[in-house]
Amino acid sequence: MLRSLIFTSFIAISSAMILPHGFASVIVRSGAATCVDTQTPAICIPSTCKTMPNLAYDSCRKSCGWCDLTQAPCQNVADDKTCDAYKAANQCSMSSMQANCAKSCGVCTDLAPPVNPTCKNAAADATCDAYKAADMCAVASVIVNCKKSCSLC
Repeated sequence: MLRSLIFTSFIAISSAMILPHGFASVIVRSGAATCVDTQTPAICIPSTCKTMPNLAYDSCRKSCGWCDLTQAPCQNVADDKTCDAYKAANQCSMSSMQANCAKSCGVCTDLAPPVNPTCKNAAADATCDAYKAADMCAVASVIVNCKKSCSLC
């Protein structure tokens, strides 16, 4: 299930505050799990890696290609442009924004990967660089084939 239209429907919380409808609840957990999927294959699909990164990190690490990560990837659940707009409007103090726009609101950070001289992309560097520029590093096939460009090794 893709959440590309996550911000199109709104619920009025009060006369002064409007919250986007359909925001996910994200709980950040720490600690490394073994690299297995604990959810069914129907749950551990590529879109789960993007739309529910904390669930995927805890339950779908193998399918998402996150076996070597020590924390869930820092990313927005909603699209980056929308999250950046909400950040510019000083909306990051709301818990729903922190959960769904964690990257833009600075709630999480990606760990700097160690320098690895054997780190390389399985696909062509130009292709992987294009995927990174398109913010597709959370897509399972890109994670597997573009480790260097996506800073995963």
